[in-house]
Amino acid sequence: MKTPIFDEMLTCLENIQETNKLIAKFMGYDINRIVDELPVDINGNYTTHNNKYVYAPSLQYNSSWDWLMSVVEKIEYEYMYSVSPTWEHCVIINAGDNKDRLYIETDGRSKKEATYKAVVEFIKWYNKQQNK
Repeated sequence: MKTPIFDEMLTCLENIQETNKLIAKFMGYDINRIVDELPVDINGNYTTHNNKYVYAPSLQYNSSWDWLMSVVEKIEYEYMYSVSPTWEHCVIINAGDNKDRLYIETDGRSKKEATYKAVVEFIKWYNKQQNK
């Protein structure tokens, strides 16, 4: 039997997977290769078909500083925005002579969570700018 807490946890996990997919696309992954369920081979074993597929739950942007920092570095060095995480807070602003005005400020229960939220907000903003 499902409970409201279970439903809330499931929704949270689904949201994390969706935002991790959003980040992965920003980082250059082919979104068509990211799958929620891995295919099964003829022996009934899960397979990535020689790395043809990326299993969505294996994306670790929300849980690994190494993964998250690669996104921060891309934002800073390729797009010239400053990402400043401090304690349980993160700010992303224009750096240099970038003509797009931007100020993103997020809070979280940790520095990593605040940075993750800021990165997601930046990517959503960036994607909107690309679609104009």
